[in-house]
Amino acid sequence: MSFEKISKKSAEEKESSLLEWPKETEELIISEPKLRYINKILELLRPEENNEGEKMRWTEIYKNVKSYENVVDLSDNINEVVRDWIAKKIPSLKNNIPFLRDIDDKNILSALLDGEFEEIGKEVMGSRREVLFAVAASVTKRIENCAYQKILKEADDIHLQKLYLTPSTRDLLIELLDTSVKANPLFVRFLAYAQLSGRPLKKASAVTLYMPGDKRPHTIAEFFPHESQSLAKRFSSIAEHPQEWVTLPGGNIFKAYMEQLSKLYNEKNPAQAEKHQEAAASLFNNLLESDFPIILTLSTEGYYKEPYYDPELKISLATPDTKKEEVDFKKTQKAMADSLEVLGVKKFQKNIQNSNIRVAHTIGAYGVNLVFNAVAQEKPEPTILMYLNLHMRSDEEKFPSDLALIKNIKEEFGDQTDIQKENYIEKMPRYMTILHELAHNVYPDNSKEAKRLGRRPLTVIDEVKAEIIHKALVPHIIEKGGVPGTKRQWSYALLAGSLPWLKEPKRSPYYAATVYFLNGLFNRDTIRFYGGMFEIKDFEAYEKTVQSLAKEVLALYEDKNMTEKKAERWIIKRCTPNAEVEKISPALQAKTKR
Repeated sequence: MSFEKISKKSAEEKESSLLEWPKETEELIISEPKLRYINKILELLRPEENNEGEKMRWTEIYKNVKSYENVVDLSDNINEVVRDWIAKKIPSLKNNIPFLRDIDDKNILSALLDGEFEEIGKEVMGSRREVLFAVAASVTKRIENCAYQKILKEADDIHLQKLYLTPSTRDLLIELLDTSVKANPLFVRFLAYAQLSGRPLKKASAVTLYMPGDKRPHTIAEFFPHESQSLAKRFSSIAEHPQEWVTLPGGNIFKAYMEQLSKLYNEKNPAQAEKHQEAAASLFNNLLESDFPIILTLSTEGYYKEPYYDPELKISLATPDTKKEEVDFKKTQKAMADSLEVLGVKKFQKNIQNSNIRVAHTIGAYGVNLVFNAVAQEKPEPTILMYLNLHMRSDEEKFPSDLALIKNIKEEFGDQTDIQKENYIEKMPRYMTILHELAHNVYPDNSKEAKRLGRRPLTVIDEVKAEIIHKALVPHIIEKGGVPGTKRQWSYALLAGSLPWLKEPKRSPYYAATVYFLNGLFNRDTIRFYGGMFEIKDFEAYEKTVQSLAKEVLALYEDKNMTEKKAERWIIKRCTPNAEVEKISPALQAKTKR
Protein backbone atom coordinates (compact mmCIF):
# COMPACT_ATOMS: atom_id res chain seq x y z
CA MET A 1 0.00 0.00 0.00
CA SER A 2 1.43 3.37 -0.98
CA PHE A 3 0.44 6.77 0.33
CA GLU A 4 -2.70 7.47 -1.72
CA LYS A 5 -5.50 8.17 0.72
CA ILE A 6 -4.97 10.83 3.32
CA SER A 7 -7.24 13.00 5.40
CA LYS A 8 -7.88 16.37 3.87
CA LYS A 9 -7.01 19.52 5.77
CA SER A 10 -7.82 23.06 4.68
CA ALA A 11 -4.92 25.30 3.75
CA GLU A 12 -6.52 27.95 5.86
CA GLU A 13 -6.69 25.86 9.04
CA LYS A 14 -5.35 27.75 12.00
CA GLU A 15 -2.11 26.80 13.67
CA SER A 16 -2.30 24.12 16.32
CA SER A 17 -1.50 24.89 19.94
CA LEU A 18 1.24 23.22 21.93
CA LEU A 19 -0.83 20.13 22.65
CA GLU A 20 -3.04 19.84 19.57
CA TRP A 21 -2.66 17.74 16.46
CA PRO A 22 -4.01 18.74 13.05
CA LYS A 23 -7.56 17.45 12.90
CA GLU A 24 -8.61 15.01 10.21
CA THR A 25 -11.88 15.07 8.30
CA GLU A 26 -13.84 12.29 6.70
CA GLU A 27 -13.06 13.45 3.18
CA LEU A 28 -10.17 11.65 1.50
CA ILE A 29 -7.88 12.66 -1.31
CA ILE A 30 -7.42 10.05 -4.00
CA SER A 31 -3.87 9.94 -5.44
CA GLU A 32 -1.13 12.28 -4.35
CA PRO A 33 -2.16 15.66 -2.90
CA LYS A 34 -1.91 18.40 -5.51
CA LEU A 35 -0.30 21.74 -4.80
CA ARG A 36 -1.37 24.92 -6.47
CA TYR A 37 1.57 26.84 -7.98
CA ILE A 38 3.92 23.85 -7.81
CA ASN A 39 4.95 24.30 -11.44
CA LYS A 40 5.88 27.91 -10.70
CA ILE A 41 8.67 26.64 -8.45
CA LEU A 42 10.56 25.56 -11.56
CA GLU A 43 11.33 29.24 -12.06
CA LEU A 44 14.24 28.59 -9.67
CA LEU A 45 15.90 26.48 -12.38
CA ARG A 46 15.55 28.88 -15.30
CA PRO A 47 18.83 30.22 -16.76
CA GLU A 48 20.05 33.68 -15.75
CA GLU A 49 22.05 36.15 -17.81
CA ASN A 50 25.52 36.97 -16.46
CA ASN A 51 27.30 40.33 -16.70
CA GLU A 52 28.40 39.53 -20.26
CA GLY A 53 24.85 38.87 -21.38
CA GLU A 54 25.45 35.13 -21.61
CA LYS A 55 22.91 32.71 -20.20
CA MET A 56 24.07 30.64 -17.22
CA ARG A 57 22.34 27.44 -16.20
CA TRP A 58 21.88 26.42 -12.56
CA THR A 59 24.26 23.52 -13.14
CA GLU A 60 27.02 26.03 -13.95
CA ILE A 61 26.85 28.43 -11.02
CA TYR A 62 29.58 26.48 -9.20
CA LYS A 63 31.98 28.35 -11.49
CA ASN A 64 31.19 31.53 -9.54
CA VAL A 65 32.19 30.01 -6.18
CA LYS A 66 35.21 31.78 -4.67
CA SER A 67 38.43 30.00 -3.78
CA TYR A 68 38.43 28.27 -0.42
CA GLU A 69 40.96 27.41 2.28
CA ASN A 70 38.90 25.01 4.39
CA VAL A 71 35.49 23.38 4.72
CA VAL A 72 33.90 26.45 6.31
CA ASP A 73 35.09 28.62 3.41
CA LEU A 74 33.72 26.16 0.86
CA SER A 75 30.38 25.93 2.66
CA ASP A 76 30.00 29.70 3.02
CA ASN A 77 31.10 30.42 -0.55
CA ILE A 78 28.66 27.94 -2.06
CA ASN A 79 25.90 29.28 0.18
CA GLU A 80 26.67 32.81 -1.04
CA VAL A 81 26.47 31.85 -4.73
CA VAL A 82 23.24 29.87 -4.32
CA ARG A 83 21.76 32.68 -2.22
CA ASP A 84 22.54 35.16 -4.99
CA TRP A 85 20.95 32.86 -7.60
CA ILE A 86 17.75 32.39 -5.58
CA ALA A 87 17.54 36.10 -4.71
CA LYS A 88 17.34 36.93 -8.41
CA LYS A 89 14.42 34.53 -8.77
CA ILE A 90 12.29 35.90 -5.93
CA PRO A 91 10.65 38.78 -7.89
CA SER A 92 9.41 36.30 -10.50
CA LEU A 93 8.25 33.86 -7.82
CA LYS A 94 6.29 36.63 -6.12
CA ASN A 95 4.74 37.62 -9.40
CA ASN A 96 3.52 34.05 -10.01
CA ILE A 97 2.68 33.02 -6.42
CA PRO A 98 0.54 35.76 -4.82
CA PHE A 99 0.88 34.79 -1.14
CA LEU A 100 4.67 35.25 -1.34
CA ARG A 101 4.21 38.98 -1.87
CA ASP A 102 3.53 39.50 1.83
CA ILE A 103 6.79 37.80 2.86
CA ASP A 104 10.08 39.69 3.02
CA ASP A 105 12.67 38.58 0.43
CA LYS A 106 15.26 38.01 3.14
CA ASN A 107 12.93 35.69 5.03
CA ILE A 108 12.17 33.69 1.89
CA LEU A 109 15.91 33.24 1.38
CA SER A 110 16.39 32.12 4.99
CA ALA A 111 13.62 29.55 4.59
CA LEU A 112 14.77 28.13 1.26
CA LEU A 113 18.51 28.05 1.95
CA ASP A 114 18.83 27.62 5.68
CA GLY A 115 15.71 25.69 6.68
CA GLU A 116 14.54 28.62 8.85
CA PHE A 117 10.85 28.19 8.12
CA GLU A 118 9.91 30.20 11.20
CA GLU A 119 10.98 33.25 9.19
CA ILE A 120 8.16 32.90 6.64
CA GLY A 121 5.29 33.43 9.04
CA LYS A 122 3.42 31.28 11.52
CA GLU A 123 0.36 31.21 9.26
CA VAL A 124 2.34 29.16 6.72
CA MET A 125 3.45 26.49 9.19
CA GLY A 126 1.27 23.41 9.18
CA SER A 127 -0.54 24.44 6.01
CA ARG A 128 -0.35 23.33 2.37
CA ARG A 129 1.78 26.38 1.76
CA GLU A 130 4.46 24.85 3.97
CA VAL A 131 4.55 21.83 1.65
CA LEU A 132 4.96 24.17 -1.32
CA PHE A 133 7.82 25.94 0.45
CA ALA A 134 9.39 22.55 1.17
CA VAL A 135 9.27 21.75 -2.56
CA ALA A 136 10.96 25.08 -3.30
CA ALA A 137 13.59 24.37 -0.63
CA SER A 138 14.15 20.95 -2.20
CA VAL A 139 14.84 22.56 -5.57
CA THR A 140 17.20 25.03 -3.88
CA LYS A 141 19.07 22.20 -2.17
CA ARG A 142 19.38 20.43 -5.51
CA ILE A 143 21.16 23.48 -6.90
CA GLU A 144 23.47 23.60 -3.87
CA ASN A 145 24.11 19.85 -4.08
CA CYS A 146 25.12 20.13 -7.73
CA ALA A 147 27.62 22.88 -6.88
CA TYR A 148 29.23 20.74 -4.17
CA GLN A 149 29.52 17.72 -6.44
CA LYS A 150 31.09 19.62 -9.33
CA ILE A 151 33.59 21.48 -7.15
CA LEU A 152 34.62 18.23 -5.46
CA LYS A 153 35.01 16.47 -8.82
CA GLU A 154 37.34 19.21 -10.05
CA ALA A 155 39.32 19.54 -6.80
CA ASP A 156 43.05 18.87 -7.23
CA ASP A 157 45.28 17.35 -4.55
CA ILE A 158 45.98 20.74 -2.97
CA HIS A 159 42.30 21.56 -2.56
CA LEU A 160 41.50 18.06 -1.31
CA GLN A 161 44.13 18.55 1.39
CA LYS A 162 42.39 21.79 2.43
CA LEU A 163 39.24 19.73 3.01
CA TYR A 164 41.21 16.88 4.64
CA LEU A 165 40.03 14.50 1.93
CA THR A 166 41.75 11.88 -0.19
CA PRO A 167 40.68 10.93 -3.73
CA SER A 168 38.90 7.93 -2.23
CA THR A 169 36.99 9.85 0.48
CA ARG A 170 36.21 12.54 -2.11
CA ASP A 171 34.58 9.94 -4.36
CA LEU A 172 32.62 8.56 -1.40
CA LEU A 173 31.49 12.06 -0.48
CA ILE A 174 30.20 12.67 -4.00
CA GLU A 175 28.31 9.37 -3.91
CA LEU A 176 26.74 10.33 -0.60
CA LEU A 177 25.75 13.76 -1.91
CA ASP A 178 24.17 12.20 -4.98
CA THR A 179 22.32 9.71 -2.78
CA SER A 180 21.27 11.80 0.21
CA VAL A 181 19.57 14.53 -1.81
CA LYS A 182 16.97 11.86 -2.66
CA ALA A 183 15.73 12.22 0.92
CA ASN A 184 14.14 15.53 -0.08
CA PRO A 185 11.25 14.20 -2.17
CA LEU A 186 10.75 11.52 0.48
CA PHE A 187 10.39 14.18 3.16
CA VAL A 188 8.04 16.32 1.07
CA ARG A 189 5.69 13.36 0.73
CA PHE A 190 6.07 12.55 4.42
CA LEU A 191 5.29 16.19 5.27
CA ALA A 192 2.03 16.04 3.31
CA TYR A 193 1.18 12.76 5.03
CA ALA A 194 2.01 14.20 8.47
CA GLN A 195 -0.22 17.22 7.92
CA LEU A 196 -3.20 15.26 6.71
CA SER A 197 -3.16 11.97 8.59
CA GLY A 198 -4.53 13.08 11.95
CA ARG A 199 -3.26 12.21 15.41
CA PRO A 200 -1.00 9.12 15.55
CA LEU A 201 -2.33 6.10 17.38
CA LYS A 202 -0.84 5.43 20.80
CA LYS A 203 0.81 2.28 19.48
CA ALA A 204 2.59 4.22 16.72
CA SER A 205 6.37 4.30 16.94
CA ALA A 206 9.32 5.96 15.25
CA VAL A 207 9.07 3.84 12.11
CA THR A 208 5.54 2.37 12.26
CA LEU A 209 3.05 4.72 10.62
CA TYR A 210 -0.73 4.61 10.49
CA MET A 211 -3.46 5.81 8.14
CA PRO A 212 -6.80 7.26 9.29
CA GLY A 213 -9.29 4.45 9.74
CA ASP A 214 -6.62 1.79 9.26
CA LYS A 215 -5.28 0.06 12.37
CA ARG A 216 -2.64 -1.88 10.44
CA PRO A 217 0.92 -0.50 10.87
CA HIS A 218 2.95 0.56 7.84
CA THR A 219 6.52 1.65 7.14
CA ILE A 220 8.15 4.45 5.16
CA ALA A 221 9.15 1.89 2.52
CA GLU A 222 5.53 0.77 2.15
CA PHE A 223 4.00 4.26 2.01
CA PHE A 224 6.67 5.78 -0.23
CA PRO A 225 8.18 2.86 -2.19
CA HIS A 226 9.74 4.79 -5.06
CA GLU A 227 11.76 7.19 -2.89
CA SER A 228 12.66 4.59 -0.26
CA GLN A 229 13.82 1.92 -2.71
CA SER A 230 15.94 4.46 -4.55
CA LEU A 231 17.80 5.23 -1.31
CA ALA A 232 18.05 1.54 -0.40
CA LYS A 233 19.65 0.66 -3.75
CA ARG A 234 22.14 3.49 -3.57
CA PHE A 235 23.27 2.68 -0.02
CA SER A 236 23.59 -0.97 -1.01
CA SER A 237 25.75 -0.02 -3.99
CA ILE A 238 28.09 2.06 -1.80
CA ALA A 239 28.50 -0.89 0.59
CA GLU A 240 29.06 -3.41 -2.21
CA HIS A 241 31.71 -1.36 -4.01
CA PRO A 242 33.98 0.12 -1.32
CA GLN A 243 37.19 1.88 -2.32
CA GLU A 244 40.30 2.66 -0.31
CA TRP A 245 38.22 4.51 2.28
CA VAL A 246 37.21 1.16 3.79
CA THR A 247 40.80 0.75 5.08
CA LEU A 248 40.62 3.98 7.12
CA PRO A 249 39.86 3.86 10.86
CA GLY A 250 36.12 3.32 11.04
CA GLY A 251 35.91 2.36 7.35
CA ASN A 252 34.44 -1.06 8.03
CA ILE A 253 31.90 0.49 10.40
CA PHE A 254 30.84 2.92 7.68
CA LYS A 255 30.46 0.05 5.21
CA ALA A 256 28.26 -1.86 7.67
CA TYR A 257 26.29 1.33 8.30
CA MET A 258 25.55 1.68 4.58
CA GLU A 259 24.33 -1.93 4.47
CA GLN A 260 22.06 -1.30 7.44
CA LEU A 261 20.59 1.88 5.99
CA SER A 262 19.80 -0.04 2.81
CA LYS A 263 17.89 -2.63 4.83
CA LEU A 264 16.02 0.08 6.74
CA TYR A 265 14.83 1.91 3.63
CA ASN A 266 13.82 -1.35 1.97
CA GLU A 267 11.88 -2.86 4.89
CA LYS A 268 8.10 -3.14 4.66
CA ASN A 269 7.62 -5.24 7.78
CA PRO A 270 7.02 -2.84 10.73
CA ALA A 271 8.58 -5.14 13.35
CA GLN A 272 11.70 -5.66 11.24
CA ALA A 273 11.87 -1.94 10.43
CA GLU A 274 12.13 -1.14 14.14
CA LYS A 275 15.02 -3.58 14.49
CA HIS A 276 16.76 -2.09 11.46
CA GLN A 277 16.33 1.41 12.90
CA GLU A 278 17.89 0.36 16.21
CA ALA A 279 20.77 -1.37 14.42
CA ALA A 280 21.39 1.66 12.19
CA ALA A 281 21.40 4.01 15.22
CA SER A 282 23.87 1.73 16.99
CA LEU A 283 26.22 1.72 13.98
CA PHE A 284 25.87 5.51 13.74
CA ASN A 285 27.08 5.81 17.35
CA ASN A 286 29.94 3.41 16.59
CA LEU A 287 30.86 5.55 13.59
CA LEU A 288 31.00 8.66 15.77
CA GLU A 289 33.29 6.89 18.20
CA SER A 290 35.72 6.21 15.35
CA ASP A 291 37.94 8.65 13.45
CA PHE A 292 36.21 8.19 10.10
CA PRO A 293 36.20 11.65 8.44
CA ILE A 294 32.69 11.51 6.94
CA ILE A 295 29.54 11.51 9.07
CA LEU A 296 26.11 10.69 7.65
CA THR A 297 23.33 11.48 10.11
CA LEU A 298 20.22 9.32 9.85
CA SER A 299 16.68 9.92 11.12
CA THR A 300 16.81 9.95 14.92
CA GLU A 301 14.04 12.32 16.00
CA GLY A 302 10.48 13.32 15.20
CA TYR A 303 10.45 17.10 14.93
CA TYR A 304 7.38 17.33 12.76
CA LYS A 305 5.02 14.71 14.13
CA GLU A 306 6.26 12.58 16.98
CA PRO A 307 6.66 9.71 17.46
CA TYR A 308 7.31 9.34 13.72
CA TYR A 309 10.94 9.93 12.79
CA ASP A 310 11.33 12.58 10.10
CA PRO A 311 13.18 11.36 7.00
CA GLU A 312 16.66 12.86 7.27
CA LEU A 313 20.13 12.50 5.81
CA LYS A 314 22.86 14.99 6.71
CA ILE A 315 26.45 14.82 5.45
CA SER A 316 29.24 16.31 7.56
CA LEU A 317 33.04 16.32 7.72
CA ALA A 318 35.19 15.98 10.82
CA THR A 319 38.34 18.11 10.54
CA PRO A 320 41.17 19.20 12.88
CA ASP A 321 39.37 22.43 13.83
CA THR A 322 36.24 20.51 14.86
CA LYS A 323 38.43 18.19 16.94
CA LYS A 324 39.74 21.23 18.83
CA GLU A 325 36.18 22.20 19.68
CA GLU A 326 35.53 18.72 21.04
CA VAL A 327 38.53 19.01 23.36
CA ASP A 328 37.33 22.43 24.58
CA PHE A 329 33.84 21.09 25.29
CA LYS A 330 35.29 18.38 27.55
CA LYS A 331 35.94 21.06 30.19
CA THR A 332 32.38 22.32 29.85
CA GLN A 333 31.02 18.79 30.08
CA LYS A 334 32.96 18.00 33.28
CA ALA A 335 32.00 21.29 34.93
CA MET A 336 28.33 20.70 34.19
CA ALA A 337 28.43 17.17 35.58
CA ASP A 338 30.11 18.45 38.73
CA SER A 339 27.43 21.15 39.15
CA LEU A 340 24.36 18.89 39.12
CA GLU A 341 24.20 18.58 42.91
CA VAL A 342 23.04 22.23 43.03
CA LEU A 343 19.70 21.04 41.60
CA GLY A 344 19.65 17.76 43.47
CA VAL A 345 20.22 15.63 40.38
CA LYS A 346 23.77 14.42 40.98
CA LYS A 347 22.67 10.90 40.06
CA PHE A 348 22.82 11.90 36.38
CA GLN A 349 26.53 12.77 36.48
CA LYS A 350 27.52 9.64 34.58
CA ASN A 351 24.92 10.31 31.91
CA ILE A 352 26.53 13.66 31.20
CA GLN A 353 30.10 12.44 31.60
CA ASN A 354 29.51 9.55 29.21
CA SER A 355 28.02 11.68 26.43
CA ASN A 356 30.10 11.49 23.27
CA ILE A 357 30.38 15.07 22.02
CA ARG A 358 31.26 15.33 18.33
CA VAL A 359 31.61 18.42 16.18
CA ALA A 360 31.57 18.48 12.38
CA HIS A 361 30.95 20.76 9.39
CA THR A 362 27.83 20.06 7.32
CA ILE A 363 27.99 20.17 3.52
CA GLY A 364 24.62 18.64 2.72
CA ALA A 365 21.43 18.71 4.84
CA TYR A 366 18.40 16.93 3.38
CA GLY A 367 15.00 15.59 4.36
CA VAL A 368 13.58 17.35 7.43
CA ASN A 369 16.45 19.84 7.20
CA LEU A 370 14.45 21.52 4.44
CA VAL A 371 12.14 22.94 7.11
CA PHE A 372 14.20 22.64 10.29
CA ASN A 373 17.96 22.56 9.85
CA ALA A 374 19.13 21.83 13.38
CA VAL A 375 22.56 23.06 14.45
CA ALA A 376 22.93 20.24 16.98
CA GLN A 377 21.28 17.05 18.23
CA GLU A 378 21.43 14.84 21.31
CA LYS A 379 20.24 11.59 19.75
CA PRO A 380 20.79 8.72 19.45
CA GLU A 381 22.11 8.50 23.01
CA PRO A 382 24.86 8.90 24.13
CA THR A 383 25.75 11.08 21.15
CA ILE A 384 25.76 14.87 20.99
CA LEU A 385 26.60 16.17 17.54
CA MET A 386 27.12 19.86 16.70
CA TYR A 387 27.17 21.07 13.10
CA LEU A 388 29.68 23.85 13.60
CA ASN A 389 29.53 25.72 10.30
CA LEU A 390 25.72 25.82 10.47
CA HIS A 391 25.94 27.04 14.05
CA MET A 392 28.39 29.77 13.08
CA ARG A 393 26.22 30.92 10.18
CA SER A 394 22.99 30.87 12.17
CA ASP A 395 23.11 31.22 15.95
CA GLU A 396 26.53 32.83 16.29
CA GLU A 397 26.22 35.31 13.46
CA LYS A 398 22.87 36.60 14.71
CA PHE A 399 23.62 36.52 18.44
CA PRO A 400 25.26 39.97 18.79
CA SER A 401 22.12 41.68 17.47
CA ASP A 402 19.99 39.78 20.01
CA LEU A 403 22.43 40.73 22.76
CA ALA A 404 22.11 44.37 21.71
CA LEU A 405 18.45 44.26 22.80
CA ILE A 406 19.58 44.31 26.45
CA LYS A 407 20.63 47.49 28.26
CA ASN A 408 24.20 48.00 29.55
CA ILE A 409 25.79 45.43 27.25
CA LYS A 410 28.62 47.75 26.21
CA GLU A 411 29.53 48.45 29.81
CA GLU A 412 29.55 44.76 30.74
CA PHE A 413 31.73 43.62 27.84
CA GLY A 414 33.76 46.81 27.58
CA ASP A 415 36.96 45.50 29.21
CA GLN A 416 37.93 43.53 26.08
CA THR A 417 39.26 44.66 22.71
CA ASP A 418 36.76 44.72 19.85
CA ILE A 419 38.23 41.57 18.27
CA GLN A 420 38.31 39.67 21.57
CA LYS A 421 34.78 40.79 22.38
CA GLU A 422 33.45 39.79 18.97
CA ASN A 423 35.06 36.34 19.06
CA TYR A 424 34.02 35.72 22.66
CA ILE A 425 30.44 36.91 22.21
CA GLU A 426 29.89 34.86 19.07
CA LYS A 427 31.18 31.73 20.79
CA MET A 428 28.80 32.01 23.75
CA PRO A 429 25.90 30.45 21.82
CA ARG A 430 28.19 27.51 21.05
CA TYR A 431 28.53 26.76 24.76
CA MET A 432 24.80 27.28 25.29
CA THR A 433 23.95 24.74 22.61
CA ILE A 434 26.24 22.08 24.07
CA LEU A 435 24.96 22.72 27.59
CA HIS A 436 21.36 22.48 26.36
CA GLU A 437 22.03 19.13 24.66
CA LEU A 438 23.87 17.79 27.72
CA ALA A 439 20.92 18.78 29.94
CA HIS A 440 18.71 16.31 28.07
CA ASN A 441 20.62 13.61 30.01
CA VAL A 442 18.80 14.60 33.20
CA TYR A 443 15.72 12.38 33.27
CA PRO A 444 16.23 11.27 29.65
CA ASP A 445 13.09 10.55 27.67
CA ASN A 446 13.50 6.77 28.05
CA SER A 447 13.39 7.00 31.87
CA LYS A 448 10.31 5.90 33.79
CA GLU A 449 9.95 9.43 35.18
CA ALA A 450 9.84 10.90 31.68
CA LYS A 451 7.37 8.33 30.39
CA ARG A 452 4.86 9.33 33.08
CA LEU A 453 4.48 12.68 31.30
CA GLY A 454 2.92 11.17 28.18
CA ARG A 455 4.06 11.40 24.57
CA ARG A 456 3.23 14.98 23.52
CA PRO A 457 3.72 16.65 26.93
CA LEU A 458 7.13 14.95 27.18
CA THR A 459 8.21 16.43 23.86
CA VAL A 460 7.45 19.91 25.18
CA ILE A 461 8.67 19.50 28.75
CA ASP A 462 11.89 17.80 27.63
CA GLU A 463 12.92 21.00 25.80
CA VAL A 464 11.73 23.22 28.67
CA LYS A 465 13.85 21.07 31.00
CA ALA A 466 17.01 21.19 28.87
CA GLU A 467 16.73 24.95 28.43
CA ILE A 468 16.06 25.92 32.03
CA ILE A 469 18.44 23.42 33.64
CA HIS A 470 21.48 24.57 31.70
CA LYS A 471 20.61 28.21 32.43
CA ALA A 472 20.37 27.44 36.15
CA LEU A 473 23.74 25.66 36.18
CA VAL A 474 25.77 28.22 34.24
CA PRO A 475 26.82 30.30 37.30
CA HIS A 476 28.27 27.15 38.88
CA ILE A 477 29.83 26.00 35.61
CA ILE A 478 31.61 29.38 35.45
CA GLU A 479 33.02 28.85 38.95
CA LYS A 480 34.40 25.48 37.86
CA GLY A 481 36.07 26.91 34.75
CA GLY A 482 33.69 25.25 32.31
CA VAL A 483 32.99 28.39 30.28
CA PRO A 484 34.81 31.74 30.05
CA GLY A 485 33.24 34.97 31.19
CA THR A 486 31.52 36.42 34.26
CA LYS A 487 28.16 35.62 35.80
CA ARG A 488 26.76 38.98 34.71
CA GLN A 489 27.91 38.50 31.14
CA TRP A 490 26.26 35.11 31.06
CA SER A 491 23.03 36.50 32.54
CA TYR A 492 22.83 38.77 29.52
CA ALA A 493 23.81 35.97 27.13
CA LEU A 494 21.26 33.47 28.42
CA LEU A 495 18.48 36.04 28.12
CA ALA A 496 19.53 37.05 24.60
CA GLY A 497 19.94 33.44 23.51
CA SER A 498 16.27 32.75 24.21
CA LEU A 499 14.78 35.59 22.19
CA PRO A 500 14.93 34.06 18.67
CA TRP A 501 12.67 31.20 19.78
CA LEU A 502 9.78 33.62 20.25
CA LYS A 503 9.48 33.59 16.45
CA GLU A 504 8.73 29.86 16.52
CA PRO A 505 5.16 28.57 15.99
CA LYS A 506 3.26 28.38 19.27
CA ARG A 507 3.16 24.58 19.13
CA SER A 508 6.98 24.46 19.05
CA PRO A 509 8.60 23.06 22.23
CA TYR A 510 11.33 25.69 21.87
CA TYR A 511 8.73 28.44 21.97
CA ALA A 512 7.31 26.88 25.14
CA ALA A 513 10.77 26.74 26.74
CA THR A 514 11.38 30.43 26.07
CA VAL A 515 7.93 31.47 27.29
CA TYR A 516 8.41 29.52 30.54
CA PHE A 517 11.77 31.23 31.12
CA LEU A 518 10.56 34.76 30.34
CA ASN A 519 7.27 34.33 32.21
CA GLY A 520 9.23 33.42 35.32
CA LEU A 521 11.58 36.39 35.05
CA PHE A 522 8.73 38.87 34.51
CA ASN A 523 6.52 37.35 37.21
CA ARG A 524 9.25 37.80 39.80
CA ASP A 525 10.11 41.31 38.60
CA THR A 526 13.74 40.47 37.82
CA ILE A 527 13.63 41.93 34.30
CA ARG A 528 11.63 44.58 32.48
CA PHE A 529 11.08 45.54 28.86
CA TYR A 530 10.61 49.14 27.82
CA GLY A 531 11.60 51.30 24.88
CA GLY A 532 12.26 48.16 22.86
CA MET A 533 14.99 47.04 25.26
CA PHE A 534 15.38 44.53 28.10
CA GLU A 535 16.87 45.41 31.44
CA ILE A 536 17.97 42.99 34.16
CA LYS A 537 16.88 44.73 37.35
CA ASP A 538 18.45 42.43 39.95
CA PHE A 539 21.17 39.93 38.98
CA GLU A 540 21.03 38.01 42.27
CA ALA A 541 17.26 37.64 42.00
CA TYR A 542 17.68 36.66 38.34
CA GLU A 543 19.98 33.77 39.29
CA LYS A 544 17.69 32.59 42.10
CA THR A 545 14.63 32.78 39.85
CA VAL A 546 16.20 30.64 37.15
CA GLN A 547 17.26 28.05 39.71
CA SER A 548 13.73 27.99 41.15
CA LEU A 549 12.25 27.55 37.67
CA ALA A 550 14.59 24.61 37.04
CA LYS A 551 13.57 22.91 40.28
CA GLU A 552 9.90 23.33 39.37
CA VAL A 553 10.42 21.46 36.10
CA LEU A 554 12.43 18.72 37.80
CA ALA A 555 9.57 18.27 40.27
CA LEU A 556 7.34 17.23 37.37
CA TYR A 557 9.60 14.25 36.72
CA GLU A 558 9.94 13.43 40.40
CA ASP A 559 6.17 13.43 41.04
CA LYS A 560 5.21 9.74 41.28
CA ASN A 561 1.58 10.67 40.76
CA MET A 562 2.27 12.51 37.52
CA THR A 563 -0.03 11.74 34.59
CA GLU A 564 -0.29 12.92 31.02
CA LYS A 565 -3.28 15.09 31.88
CA LYS A 566 -1.45 16.76 34.77
CA ALA A 567 1.53 17.40 32.51
CA GLU A 568 -0.74 18.94 29.87
CA ARG A 569 -2.33 21.25 32.44
CA TRP A 570 1.11 22.35 33.64
CA ILE A 571 2.17 23.25 30.10
CA ILE A 572 -1.00 25.25 29.46
CA LYS A 573 -0.59 27.12 32.74
CA ARG A 574 3.18 27.74 32.72
CA CYS A 575 4.08 27.90 29.02
CA THR A 576 1.35 30.24 27.83
CA PRO A 577 2.72 33.79 27.44
CA ASN A 578 1.82 36.19 30.23
CA ALA A 579 0.86 39.80 29.51
CA GLU A 580 4.47 41.03 29.42
CA VAL A 581 5.63 38.34 27.01
CA GLU A 582 2.58 38.86 24.80
CA LYS A 583 3.45 42.54 24.70
CA ILE A 584 7.12 42.12 23.81
CA SER A 585 6.67 39.49 21.10
CA PRO A 586 5.47 41.91 18.36
CA ALA A 587 8.23 44.37 19.27
CA LEU A 588 10.88 41.69 19.06
CA GLN A 589 9.45 40.38 15.80
CA ALA A 590 10.03 43.81 14.29
CA LYS A 591 13.46 44.45 15.84
CA THR A 592 14.94 41.01 15.19
CA LYS A 593 13.99 40.68 11.51
CA ARG A 594 17.13 39.57 9.73
